[in-house]
Amino acid sequence: MRIIFYFILSVLTLFCFLSCSKGEPVKDLLFGKLAILDFTPGGITIVEGGANKLPPPVNNVSLVSGGNRFRFYAQNNLLLDTSLMVEAYKKHTYFMFKPNVNTPFRVFDESLNGFDKETLPDGSSVKISFANFSGTLPDLVNIYVRTNTYKIPVSQQIQIGEFLNVSTSFSGFKKLTLGLNSSSLPENAIILVVKDPVSQQVLKTINFTLPKVINSDQLVDYVYLLYVNDQNGVTTLMSK
Repeated sequence: MRIIFYFILSVLTLFCFLSCSKGEPVKDLLFGKLAILDFTPGGITIVEGGANKLPPPVNNVSLVSGGNRFRFYAQNNLLLDTSLMVEAYKKHTYFMFKPNVNTPFRVFDESLNGFDKETLPDGSSVKISFANFSGTLPDLVNIYVRTNTYKIPVSQQIQIGEFLNVSTSFSGFKKLTLGLNSSSLPENAIILVVKDPVSQQVLKTINFTLPKVINSDQLVDYVYLLYVNDQNGVTTLMSK
């Protein structure tokens, strides 16, 4: 009798175990981090999920990995309702972008213009891509890049690159070899001469400095997405 009881109990235990094992196993939630940098005039409200308001800029917010819903408002006007990807155990950086009143609001990541795939240049060179978002310059401009280089016994200005017909779309990346100072180290100060493509009239001359590591002659970054901003200066959108 006892043997039959134990046999029935074993069958019931096995049946219960098999029943509980059916279906998909419960997976632990994976988290990643998300950042949103602000390249707008300001006043943008970000709502993540249902009602989680995030004041820009957003930095290192931890969210469940996968596509997460984000809505972007200017006052009460919905500008964009989209899904932003959060990668498990990684930080994914996005950029809010509206450089002037005539451009639409956009959100993108480092895949813009192939920036994420652009390799670092060798030696004392940089790679640069330009766009023109000035409110006062023509829609198309030519940008000539100059710098100083030391040639015994004096420093001389030389042209190291040109970007023709620059528009609101970022140009292809160009490798530019920097000048050298009197110590044979890369010169990080560059001069941008903006000209009308037809008349070749100089419209603007902009001084721009590539940042160096503190207490070092090494540049911080070597690949740049730059644009002429609404104040006819230069803004670094991305660099690495």
